[in-house]
Amino acid sequence: MLKKADILAFGPHPDDVELNIGGILALHAQKKQVVVVDLTEGEMGSNGSVEIRRKESQKAAQILNLKVRENLYIPDGEINPHDLEQQKRVVAAIRRYQPDLVLLPYWEDRHPDHAAASRLIEIAIFKSGLKRYLLDEELPPYRPSRWYYYLQHQHENPNLVVDVSSVYARKMEAIRAYKSQFDPRMGFKTYINQPIFLQKIEARDQYFGAMVGVKYGEGLIFKPPLSIKDLFQL
Repeated sequence: MLKKADILAFGPHPDDVELNIGGILALHAQKKQVVVVDLTEGEMGSNGSVEIRRKESQKAAQILNLKVRENLYIPDGEINPHDLEQQKRVVAAIRRYQPDLVLLPYWEDRHPDHAAASRLIEIAIFKSGLKRYLLDEELPPYRPSRWYYYLQHQHENPNLVVDVSSVYARKMEAIRAYKSQFDPRMGFKTYINQPIFLQKIEARDQYFGAMVGVKYGEGLIFKPPLSIKDLFQL
């Protein structure tokens, strides 16, 4: 069992991390221990069964070379940052993997689950460091020193862009592992299974890349401001 992760990325649903930070995960998985925790199984999705989506998420994990991928089984459509049981599940994941860095959804989004997930994870990051916040599992208190927000549908300019040009083909391969969600021939017509949706994802990543002079980039936002003692650390 993995005792410590370098990066712990949370996704509200299977496929969210692939769409928005798949390149970052693939890039860092080459040398780092990268873990993904999905909050739900995406069972409210219009297409694909839970079992199909489980298989797709594991295939995507293999493509990205993730060390671990797990699911917290929070009911899809019912992510609630004030639900104490949901908080405990996220805290347990943070304490179990003790990540140096957490990646979580941006705090505003058109999808209610995404915004709710962001706040839920923020609360869990705080509570995970409290000595007297006890869980059924005997896990020591732990709070990561850094957490960055990844952008989904919200149109914001990132204050950190990661060059993912070298692994972009792998990111797209991982996204296409979710055939039930993105193949227009599969079932009910949705916003995300039309060809223009993935074209928009690529266009956004090209835009972020252009901001820093590379072909493809993925954007992150951090708060509070980064603290450094030496400008050359950046």
